[in-house]
Amino acid sequence: MMDRLVDYHFGRLSPEMNAAVEIHVRDCDVCQRQGLVHAPTEKRQIMRRLRRVRPARALVSRRGRTVLLLLIVLLIVQIVVFEIVTQGALFALFSGGASRPGAPAPTAAATALTATPAPAALASSLTFDTASTGAAALAVSPDGKIAASAGPSNSGRTIQLWSVSTGKLVGTLDWPGDAVPGTLAWSTDSTHLAAADGGIVVAWTVATGGLLWNLQLPAAPAVRVYDVQAGSVIDRPDPAATFANGAARVFGADGKLAPAPASAGIPGVGQSAAVGLWQAAGSHVFAPTKGSAAVGISSDDAAHRLSLLNWSRDGRFLLWAAVSQPVVVSADAAHGGPPNALAARLATTVAGASSAASGDGLAWFSPDGRDMVICDRTASSAPLRVYDIASQRVLATLATLASGCDGLTTASLAWLPGATGFALAAPGKPVALYPLAPTTG
Repeated sequence: MMDRLVDYHFGRLSPEMNAAVEIHVRDCDVCQRQGLVHAPTEKRQIMRRLRRVRPARALVSRRGRTVLLLLIVLLIVQIVVFEIVTQGALFALFSGGASRPGAPAPTAAATALTATPAPAALASSLTFDTASTGAAALAVSPDGKIAASAGPSNSGRTIQLWSVSTGKLVGTLDWPGDAVPGTLAWSTDSTHLAAADGGIVVAWTVATGGLLWNLQLPAAPAVRVYDVQAGSVIDRPDPAATFANGAARVFGADGKLAPAPASAGIPGVGQSAAVGLWQAAGSHVFAPTKGSAAVGISSDDAAHRLSLLNWSRDGRFLLWAAVSQPVVVSADAAHGGPPNALAARLATTVAGASSAASGDGLAWFSPDGRDMVICDRTASSAPLRVYDIASQRVLATLATLASGCDGLTTASLAWLPGATGFALAAPGKPVALYPLAPTTG
């Protein structure tokens, strides 16, 4: 009988059985003593609750639930396919950018799916006075306060000193030579300036304008190391062996050059103690013959009175060099090859040009070693491009020059301290500053 009462409560009996149960409970003395006389009332309350639940469940029919299940399955399939194509892009997104453990490197097609910021168009933030027009050489002091220039506008008789913050002329240094110097270099403490025109090399104390010394230069190719205070030659390294295969050197305690350790870094970048043909002051990559590439001073550079000028970090010694060496693209930086993949790519492009006369390239490393300005003249009227060295991505371009970067030399561009931008002496234009947006990461 208790089984029937449970079924009765939850509406599982037929109408006839329900009626029989209710008659039995009403007429049964035992049932009434046990309080079962309220069973019909409790049943009606339970049925009312069930009727309130059923409409809510009916909002999603059996067919609707089937469709919803199919959509969920399709979504899961799409996610799996996307993960396979993008090599775990969603995993990287939700894990803070890390690659999925054990996943291979992204393919070119997968990389193309990732949005890459468009390169910024560089615009000048400051133009120097018109007297800076036509500068053949440019150098910014390491403290970022003064830009030195030399060029036709000063008739070759003075070196002009400009305020980087205002673009105004703040001083001059007397140039003792007849030809316009093609190379300028500041000491690391911004107190001394050196210049060379292919015939003489000169050094000044900038604060007083006083000439330290003026020495004759040998015919290229040649390398010399000077004692800055004494104004004397202390080393005459072999030009064929000094920078063989693009190797870097360091100044010894006596000023003589020694092989640079791997920890010395890129010459001229940041706190690097090294000197070499690849340098922050500008590297010229050219093709001496078809199918080859060299870095250093070309015959055309020599005709424009360019050379390499590097100060020791303590300001005691000055290196002058007019040499070049073949670029060994297959070697790494530690064994004399290009210092990074961008430099190697530029050398490969120059070597692969249709002829030795069809183009060359210029490259300037930023002081922090993160960015690189490149002028690739294997293409006509090519713009200046600023690259992120690690990713090889173009960060910014300067395409407003009339003939691209044609007519520039390694002495035409100088980085500002902190890699905040650069100064540029474009042919026929005043010196101008081009700021760069700060990079992250």
